[in-house]
Amino acid sequence: MPTKWTNVRFVLISVVVESITIRRKTAWNSEDAFGLRGSEAYLQRRLRHRVSCLAFLQGEQLNGVIWYKGSGINDPSKVRLISRDLRDGIIIDTPADDRYSMSSDHGLVIEGVKDRDEGSYLCQVLPLLTYYRVEEILLRVIGDTFPAGTIEASSSASFQRGRRQTLPCECASQTPDVVYWSTGEGVTTDTQIIVARFSDGATLQIQHGADYSIGSDASLTVNSLHDVQDTQKLWCHVFQSDGTLRNCDIDAQISDDVESASDALKASERSFYLQSNTQQMLPCLSWTPGDTACEVEWSKLDNPDRQILSYNLSTAVVDSSPEFDLASDFGLMIQSVDDDHAGAYRCAVGDEIQIDVKVRVIGDRIPLDGGIATEGDSVTIKPETGFSLQCPALSDISLTTKATLFWSFGANDAESTTVIGTLNLPDGTIKMSDLGKDCLGISMGGALLLNNCSQNDDVRYWCHVFPVNGDLIRSHVDVLLKDSNGDPETINVVAIAVSVFSIVVVLFGIVLFLIWKRRLRSSHSREDKERGDYKRLHKQESVPKLDLKTLAKKIKWFVISKMGRIPITPWVDGDDARSAPIDIVYKALEMFVNVSHGGNTVKYRLDSESGIFDDGIPELASKHAIIQGRRGCGKTTFLYRLIYNWAMGRELALWGSDQIVVLVPAWLLIKAETIGEAVVECMLPKDANISAESINTHYARDKSNLTILVDDCNDQHDIDAVMKVMTDNEVLGCQLVLTTRYAELAKIASRKHNMRHVTNTGFTLRNAIEYINVVLDAAQGRAESTPEHKVVKSEAETNSGSTLDTNIEQHLVDTEQATLKEAKDNTATDENLEKTEESKTTKRKKLRNLHRYLEEDILQPDISYLPAVLAALCQMSIWSKGDAFKPDVSMANLFFRLVKCMFDRMKGLEVDITEGKQLGLLTEDQLNVLAELGRVAYFVDSCSNHADYSTEDFLSSSEKGKHALEVAKEVGLLCPLQVESQVKSTQHSTETVSSEVPEVEIRTGIHCCKRKQLSRTDPDSNYQDTELTRLTSPQVERVYFVLEILEQLCVGVFFAQTKGNVRKLFAYNKQIGKREIPQRFSNVCQFAFQDNQFDGEALVDYCAKVVYWTNIQVGPLHVVLQLQKLIELCLQLNFERQCEGALNEKLKLIFPCGRVRLIGTSSNKLRLLSYLLEHAQPVDKSKLNITSVELLRIGRYDWSELLQYIVYFSSGKREPEDKETKKTKMEKPTKKKALKTKTEDTQVSSTGTKQARAPATQKGVKKLTTNTGKVSSSLNEPQPSAEKQQKNKADQTTIPDPRTEGDNKPKLEVLQYSPSVGSESSNKDGGNENESIDLSLDEDIASYNVIKSNNDQVILKQLCEVIHSKNQDMPRFPPGMSDISVLQTMQTFCLQELLDSQAGECYSSGAARDLARCLTRLEMLESLVLVGTILSSDAICELAKSAHQLPNLKKLDLRLNKEFDDRAFVAVTNLPLRECKKLSDLRLSLYGVTDGGFDQVQMEMKGDEHRWTRLKTLYLLHGSPIEKFVGFLSSCLRYFYSVESFHISAREKEQRISDNIQEEFETKMKHLEIMPSLESLDIGSMDTLKVRLASLKLPKKGILNKYASLGKKSVSSIVESVAFPFSVVSGVPVGYEVSAGN
Repeated sequence: MPTKWTNVRFVLISVVVESITIRRKTAWNSEDAFGLRGSEAYLQRRLRHRVSCLAFLQGEQLNGVIWYKGSGINDPSKVRLISRDLRDGIIIDTPADDRYSMSSDHGLVIEGVKDRDEGSYLCQVLPLLTYYRVEEILLRVIGDTFPAGTIEASSSASFQRGRRQTLPCECASQTPDVVYWSTGEGVTTDTQIIVARFSDGATLQIQHGADYSIGSDASLTVNSLHDVQDTQKLWCHVFQSDGTLRNCDIDAQISDDVESASDALKASERSFYLQSNTQQMLPCLSWTPGDTACEVEWSKLDNPDRQILSYNLSTAVVDSSPEFDLASDFGLMIQSVDDDHAGAYRCAVGDEIQIDVKVRVIGDRIPLDGGIATEGDSVTIKPETGFSLQCPALSDISLTTKATLFWSFGANDAESTTVIGTLNLPDGTIKMSDLGKDCLGISMGGALLLNNCSQNDDVRYWCHVFPVNGDLIRSHVDVLLKDSNGDPETINVVAIAVSVFSIVVVLFGIVLFLIWKRRLRSSHSREDKERGDYKRLHKQESVPKLDLKTLAKKIKWFVISKMGRIPITPWVDGDDARSAPIDIVYKALEMFVNVSHGGNTVKYRLDSESGIFDDGIPELASKHAIIQGRRGCGKTTFLYRLIYNWAMGRELALWGSDQIVVLVPAWLLIKAETIGEAVVECMLPKDANISAESINTHYARDKSNLTILVDDCNDQHDIDAVMKVMTDNEVLGCQLVLTTRYAELAKIASRKHNMRHVTNTGFTLRNAIEYINVVLDAAQGRAESTPEHKVVKSEAETNSGSTLDTNIEQHLVDTEQATLKEAKDNTATDENLEKTEESKTTKRKKLRNLHRYLEEDILQPDISYLPAVLAALCQMSIWSKGDAFKPDVSMANLFFRLVKCMFDRMKGLEVDITEGKQLGLLTEDQLNVLAELGRVAYFVDSCSNHADYSTEDFLSSSEKGKHALEVAKEVGLLCPLQVESQVKSTQHSTETVSSEVPEVEIRTGIHCCKRKQLSRTDPDSNYQDTELTRLTSPQVERVYFVLEILEQLCVGVFFAQTKGNVRKLFAYNKQIGKREIPQRFSNVCQFAFQDNQFDGEALVDYCAKVVYWTNIQVGPLHVVLQLQKLIELCLQLNFERQCEGALNEKLKLIFPCGRVRLIGTSSNKLRLLSYLLEHAQPVDKSKLNITSVELLRIGRYDWSELLQYIVYFSSGKREPEDKETKKTKMEKPTKKKALKTKTEDTQVSSTGTKQARAPATQKGVKKLTTNTGKVSSSLNEPQPSAEKQQKNKADQTTIPDPRTEGDNKPKLEVLQYSPSVGSESSNKDGGNENESIDLSLDEDIASYNVIKSNNDQVILKQLCEVIHSKNQDMPRFPPGMSDISVLQTMQTFCLQELLDSQAGECYSSGAARDLARCLTRLEMLESLVLVGTILSSDAICELAKSAHQLPNLKKLDLRLNKEFDDRAFVAVTNLPLRECKKLSDLRLSLYGVTDGGFDQVQMEMKGDEHRWTRLKTLYLLHGSPIEKFVGFLSSCLRYFYSVESFHISAREKEQRISDNIQEEFETKMKHLEIMPSLESLDIGSMDTLKVRLASLKLPKKGILNKYASLGKKSVSSIVESVAFPFSVVSGVPVGYEVSAGN
């Protein structure tokens, strides 16, 4: 999806409609109605808008939804716009007009909003169980003008000519939702809209095109002053997230006071000169003021890095090196010109307008461009004579014309001349070079003055005149030296005659010598043939010179013909063969750079795939990169994409046309031993007439223009052998890319060979959905296209390829046009389908059931984001017409269903989807085939790193092996792997291109050459000792599983049939590698667990005991995370088997005391947890009796605040200890400062961890930081002490059962293991491919750091900044914290691993809504802690409405939830406080609460103050606006009668609080009869208020005794009686009888 710019990669598509230009991420997005306040919102004319249905409740079951336009449901004039029928589970929309449609959440979508669309709209929902509801919303339409309004703020600004200006929007104090900029007088009249920006980044250019743009911070960038008046008023209109509209104006004036960069000197329309050592501006010829544009790029075409500056108008961000900047009208500003800046430059405005200019630099010399020059009359002089030369070029202009004149000199045939001096006209400023200061000068009239200059030969003097508004005018005058012996013309004639005669004599002699040598060679040849011992010439003499252009053409032809199309299913044979152009199918992959520092590894996401070598931090760049990723993540396809873009000569290509790029598999390069042999064998046709020797000889001399892509390095031997080939061929100076599946191999290779380590994790969810769309569309479009179309297309491809050798450029054009044509064909097919009958539309929607299935978060992200898996699921969607994906189908059931479909297809049966367990639908013979495949995979894969198998492995495994192999190959479970070159002659290859297509990254490797057949050597051996295998090695037939997940399925079936005893399964775990047990363990066991023969309960019991006995001991955070993976495995097994409570007795060990605690919450984990809670209290099975649910999700919060949650969640404690409360209770009343805030109580240490003063916390932090590096035995296999082990019981499980041991339980040692580092332990990073890799490293490699020194603060700072900016959930570290401390803290607390484990949004998922529903079933629940943005506001409201089902709830903690808004605040403080009689601890973060929310809660408090009197602990954090928040607290303090611990904080520390509001709060807090039970007070981010209350003495005493004599007086009357003891305004006591209403 790439358009290149640094921070984000989006497709920015310009769609011009009349005078408005819309720039957005995707062509089909719609904007939400904005400025929603109450029931009124705004729409922008000509846009596609979505209007929310205010009557719809999330999760509610409906019969239908109807949208009307009208003032009321009873209005007879109302008009029905669209209706949706939801009955029978099928969505049927009936619009009255094509302009109307409905979104997935039943919002009204209006296509191309018009002025007439303004008015009132009604949304009527028809619930399944209740009466209908109707809500009205008033929509106002904004056209080309913005309505006048009040002014919130005014300012002024000054524009400078020649420079881009950025104007801040004074109204954007908060993150704006929608921003408009306009120009005009305003106040009482409408203003003309210039540009607008919406919440999703889409922008509009309504007037003046790209002259203006809006940044993400709402600032306006003026890119061109073309239409700006000398004095102009600009307006900024901001719709905030709460719907509030604010207007600000700016008075702008153009100032010429500041000197701007001088323009480049224009030689011709597309040729310019720059003056050295000055700031110069190169104009962008592609740009015309008023044009629309999405982005602007400057590139230097002869520069290997090409792109030197990019500017995206959606973000207003300029990405360039310090030597360049963007000037007005998108010109390129060069800060200080030098000789390196000469060359060809391209200014690209969007994708279509690209104009190149040639740039030459004037320094001490002026390069000549071969243009027209006026020749003046030659002058003959005597040596050392004084005279003046007039400039003939000046005759064409007036002396009053503004221009720059240069005088220079040189020989007649010189390509550049020496500068004498310059003259600026008309002011007459003269500047002479050092050469011309003694005897040369320039007059005010532009003449060159020669004052007795020494001249030894004839000289040509040049006069160059550059008018400001014209092209270069050049002239020259020849000055001939007059000799005393005669006429110079006579001397010249004689000299020429002598020279011609000499040349003729020499040529004649050369011809005679060549004839003699030819005859001598012929006689020698005849003699040799007669003797029969013909002797070859020396090898060096026989090597022809390499024709680089021919080589490039041949390689590009191969790439375009073989890699331009990729399959869209995993199976590329038979009737299912499908392929599509790579430009259509390919979607960007998510890639990360791994950086070693301090013995650890940190990583950050790449914004662009082009950053695999360098992404802007020079110290982290490298010419060599190794890309690691799991099987099926798209590594090979990524290499195809890179080399295909290069072959097509595209601007986004990573390499220029002067580069040669080759792609070879590792095995072939190792066998060939030379680059030339591998290229000839793999990428050149047989008749290419290019020898391997010529390639080797050339690139041994010149390595700068060669890039080698090496695919499929499977082990340490491969990588070392490849590097040995590179060393032996002396091509280490070229660019190199390796790919491998193994994370550990990539880590070691990056350190050993100084490579850049890049991890490929597959798609993001967004790109996964887009990939599914294009695959399904391409497959369906191909199926419905006519046979004639296919034949014509095939013939066109053949014809275009046959003439390639003679016209490669035309073939490139034809190929790209064919790709675009097919894309249009697919699009046209889609449009036709949408316009056909309704049944086809329903069919298409059913095919998209795969979308909804992925969004249900049932599949783990490390499976669902793999392109290979998605391709297979798309094929199953086509086979089953979308019926294969039901909301409740589990992962194991889904892939058993896929296997069932494959068997049915083999038999020629129609795919029939049957509900229930799919394993039971397979026949006995089919299960035996799967088990036999699993047997081979188990035994062979356990002792090697191969992803493929020899056919002998199957034939020798058992008597069933041969049958299983044949069936598996026929079904498509196994694919043959042939080791041979598939490069044919030019004609033959072209004829077969339509039928032969490379695999998608189902199988690593390249299409032309598959895999090596090498006997495995010791993986620890260095490449110096590696023996390379020749190309003539014997071929062995091998096969591979088409999907890794299907290989695991077969192993699972094998376990279920032959290894029902779970203890035997542990032997398998020891063989595959202990660090990666959770991932491999999970998938295999989920498949095995589907078979009733498998002892799954024993497996769960084993894991539960490991978790239980480790939980009771204190361990580092990485141990906690590893234990959590075992917990997730148990939850996954429980979900996959659909146990419905049958495993509750076993799961009790995982959740001791009924406490469920998970850290790093993701939507997939919520899905598993929801199922557990749904069946936690079954009627006829064991009950879990859950009393506490505690979940933590990391986000962009202050580290000092987040640290306390991480420490608590990883400590294993039942309840967090409130240190401040405990400390305050122990304070003596005489102590001056009883109030301790977070700022006072904590400090940042040198390692970046927050150290609290309380001894307990110090101890906990120390424990976390010091145990990180310990290494011990496997986590999954805890062992008792050595003294207690018995040899004859080595195979027995040694973990005691805590349910039977009682107090006599044996003592277990603390479980430790090698801590996971950064990305290496993440499932998404492909760590599961590391099985059985035992690599020993020398000390230098083990301690290798990309960053060599901790003192290199610049690199550390850049690394920290890029890590923080590339991950929106990375915590904010304190400004004073050193960069080294930040990196160490990230490593100590496993932050990157935590963030990886919670991939994707959580609150918006269906799993979050299900969790809120299931929580209310836990009758014994006492504590609910959901820290972070886990639930949406709607889910929180639904949870609060069912609070009456939680009678035992004592604690509710919803802190750090940024979705907590007014509705959630009102809901949580209503029913839960009223219905949950035991609730005494309430902790909230008020991120989204506005003035309206505070007012509503305060109003409801007055009606029922009793519910607040039960609270003893109250947290109201992150309140804003701060004055409203403190005022709200002041009014509500009287209701917090029983609160003992009170914590408050503001969202933004810098906000100011007025003295009156602070005085009111201080007065009430210090009164003894308000909050009389208060024992501790914590104030954050409000320093002035904290200082005021520093003298508050806690705990408050005496209030209960004072009112003990009141007897029957109620608590409520007590509260009322002490409501306002003082008048805040006057400060005079007014008594205790002020009513509560005041």
